Amino acid sequence: MTNCHVLLGRPIRFHITLALLVVASGLLAAPAKITLFSINVQGEQFEYVTDIDTLMRTPDWTPGKQEPPLAVSDACRIAVEAGKLRFQNADGIAIESVTLRPTATRGDSFTGLATGLAINDIINDIVRWHYEVAILPIVGGKPSFADLGGEIVILMDGSIVEPTRTKAMQ
Repeated sequence: MTNCHVLLGRPIRFHITLALLVVASGLLAAPAKITLFSINVQGEQFEYVTDIDTLMRTPDWTPGKQEPPLAVSDACRIAVEAGKLRFQNADGIAIESVTLRPTATRGDSFTGLATGLAINDIINDIVRWHYEVAILPIVGGKPSFADLGGEIVILMDGSIVEPTRTKAMQ
């Protein structure tokens, strides 16, 4: 009987060890996330989060050397279409502002760049740019300021980063 317990004990330990290794490798393989933009809307915090792999697949761009891979007019068109989906009761969508913002990586970690950081500070980093387009729904021929949440974040490949509510503000 003792020999039976010893024989069954080893395979169980092996299977448990194997299962733990599979779970650990899955966690290590999960793509790292990066917050591109965050905003407080009526007391709730929203973040626009993507993963590093998605960001790295977007076209590279160096300001001043060529036009952005995604033209401003295309980014505005994408934002208006996304706004129509987000504000389905609106008669139309108005563009309030368009911002091009960089996100940089140094080594294996990405960080959103703080406003006012000089490009010389990130010269050794890998930089990817994205659009932040502020939109307003048009209701009854006028902009509706009651409907907040009109930020559309667009990567240089034209894909949209959807917002996620992260927490209620106190």
